[in-house]
Amino acid sequence: MSIYFLVLRIITTSKISSHRLPTWWFGAATTGWSAAVYPLKLLYCNGPELGARVVRRRRVIGRFHGTHNHSKCLQRALERAEVTCAQKGLRLTQLRRQVLALVWDSHTPVRAYDILEGLRDKGHRPGPPTAYRALEFLQDAGLVHRIESLNAYVGCGDPIPSHTGQFFICDHCESVAEIHDLSVEDDLYRNAKRLGFLADHHTVEIHGICAHCRTNN
Repeated sequence: MSIYFLVLRIITTSKISSHRLPTWWFGAATTGWSAAVYPLKLLYCNGPELGARVVRRRRVIGRFHGTHNHSKCLQRALERAEVTCAQKGLRLTQLRRQVLALVWDSHTPVRAYDILEGLRDKGHRPGPPTAYRALEFLQDAGLVHRIESLNAYVGCGDPIPSHTGQFFICDHCESVAEIHDLSVEDDLYRNAKRLGFLADHHTVEIHGICAHCRTNN
């Protein structure tokens, strides 16, 4: 680990201009750290195994789901949530855990109203603000993503490291696949800079028809 601390110290204390660095350094415009040292920040905080995952240009986080063992899928999601919250110093309360389970209960986007109904079926009587606060917590923790075009939520299959995904949404079965492609982020923020636009966040959502629906329809 000493080599990672050394490189991090050199980068953060030197006057290296960010435009001389390769584009894969610019992976997290929303973090409080300099975008230029983001991969090393992850190495510093979480070790080389996690940092090595950050610098991958492209990765598939969630696929379109066919036949699978859903109980194991749900259990893995809840276990990842426990680990993620522990690493980030966050508290995964029983209510937040139940809301996350309801999001993962279906591999299609879930609306807040459906989550309220699901909680009521379990004997809870929360008001809408309670459900929205739980969803906001899960979203901030990277455990769920909001699909803007549907005003609905999907679970994230790989919440560490934090990321802004790109989503493929099937308009027939409403299933969602997620990828994380740093080149997409690079191009968006590079073009925003050319336009003099300060980008706060972005969402990439592509609607169409998945392979399963094309084959069976």
